[in-house]
Amino acid sequence: MKTSNSIWLFLLIFVFVIGLFLFLNKSTVQDKTQLTLADVSECQSEKIEISVWQLPANTILLNTFISFKSFPLAEELKDKITNWGIALDENSLIFDYLWASIPVEHLCDLVELDEVTSVFTLNK
Repeated sequence: MKTSNSIWLFLLIFVFVIGLFLFLNKSTVQDKTQLTLADVSECQSEKIEISVWQLPANTILLNTFISFKSFPLAEELKDKITNWGIALDENSLIFDYLWASIPVEHLCDLVELDEVTSVFTLNK
């Protein structure tokens, strides 16, 4: 076998091995588990259901149901919640649950309120 053919064969095998390595390494990176809100949250509260904790860590806005102790809500409570950027849909009242959009940075503030009994979502 000529020397030039040996060099080309070596280069071809080398490129194939490098390509295989990069392909397998890419697959390994994709298999890593994704962080959830439970992993990055500053607070841990029993009022927050597992459905919320399992959402991806990069979630910005939560569409959730909030359970309150009593209805109608006091105006000062509504004002406090609204100032946090939480949008309540008062037409969506089902038993003691109200649909809301909650910025993730105020989730802990919300569950610290005595009037809130639980927060859960139907999102996956």
